Amino acid sequence: MEIRYAQENDIPSIVGLLKVSLGEDRTPKSEALWRWKHLENPFGQSPVLLAEKNGEILGVRAFLRWNWQEEGKTFRALRAVDTAVHPNHLAQGIFSKLTSSLVDDSASKGFDFIFNTPTPKACLGTKKWGG
Repeated sequence: MEIRYAQENDIPSIVGLLKVSLGEDRTPKSEALWRWKHLENPFGQSPVLLAEKNGEILGVRAFLRWNWQEEGKTFRALRAVDTAVHPNHLAQGIFSKLTSSLVDDSASKGFDFIFNTPTPKACLGTKKWGG
């Protein structure tokens, strides 16, 4: 399995994975929404990692860029969002590998903090990872 940064041409596969893994009950998934959220964000493009094996995307982890301000100081932050692992590949450590890789890389790029607001379904993976 390879962990790599997502490219723009991965968007259709990413959206497909989100639909299969998360469904669309709460939030419809589309390429337009992904582009708006992760490419056109006024704070900058989201770092997005993929887990891929034999050309198939097994997992995705995206950190949405945010800027927070307090007392005139701006903090560069990331919010963990749009995380999915294909249902056929659960319990293989994909979530942990994607998260560890993205956290380590983000720290090296000078972000001030990362925050998360996991759904009930995602809480178990977040707690296992240490969040």
